[in-house]
Amino acid sequence: MRSYLDEELPAAPLTVSFPETLDYSSVAPRVVIHWTHLTKGDLRAYSYYDKQDQLTYQEQIFRDRTSLFKDQISTGNTSLKLTGVKVQDEGRYECFINTSHGTKASFINLQVYASHILITCSSEGIYPQPELTWSTTPPSNINLLNSTTVQQNEQQLYSISSSLILSHSDTDLLYSCTISTPTNRRRAAWRKLSDEDSSRRLGKWTYLQSRRESTSVNSVMLRRC
Repeated sequence: MRSYLDEELPAAPLTVSFPETLDYSSVAPRVVIHWTHLTKGDLRAYSYYDKQDQLTYQEQIFRDRTSLFKDQISTGNTSLKLTGVKVQDEGRYECFINTSHGTKASFINLQVYASHILITCSSEGIYPQPELTWSTTPPSNINLLNSTTVQQNEQQLYSISSSLILSHSDTDLLYSCTISTPTNRRRAAWRKLSDEDSSRRLGKWTYLQSRRESTSVNSVMLRRC
């Protein structure tokens, strides 16, 4: 059984912007704009000049996620729109602008906060087809939102995976994943660490146990982004 713990962000658009003081009204056709992520080693997030996007040197992690408000460049709006925000996007950004009126560099710090916690439980090489259930200790009325998939390979063996989505207010319980067949059962459990314990560890969650009746557990992995 493999187990994962991750904190994820919604793929909701985030607009990063700062006020401008240069007058672009008469020089918009010649404006040069470079957005750079400084925290990650001067990674080019976006470039614009010659009246169009210039993405040859754009870093792969920003592909298809950045844009300008091009209809507003002539009024001085050089804001960068960054969508599908990730924790890796956090840090210090520079906006470099060059026009016939001068050059300006402005800076902005982007902070990203995780909106929910994702726990994934999976196992493979199972026969017959398994069932997977989630539960809490003590029992609660929380709606355990999860997505489960089952696949069968050429050897007729099954793999199963399920992801449980929690909000940060749903973390004061013990969460268990149970994978079962008519002949055996596997179980894994997680709980949130106390503030005292979490201050001494990298994460705030800990993997408690994985148990399989009659045979040993294949592998267990805990991950936190």
